[in-house]
Amino acid sequence: MKAYKEDSYVSCPYYRKESDIEVKCEGIVGTHTVSVFRSKKDKEEHKYDFCCGCFKACPISIELEMKDED
Repeated sequence: MKAYKEDSYVSCPYYRKESDIEVKCEGIVGTHTVSVFRSKKDKEEHKYDFCCGCFKACPISIELEMKDED
């Protein structure tokens, strides 16, 4: 079983929790949309760029914003 945790420094409203190589966001279909990365470093770079940075440029965030508008 994977240990998931929340990061209180994340600014994206769609972020939910993460493990070493996964980020779980609000679900586009279902309860969660999961992004799985090759390494912890790749996940941390994604988090820095999108979850803690410009989340409006994240493909998942863009899709969820369009879903919310419907």
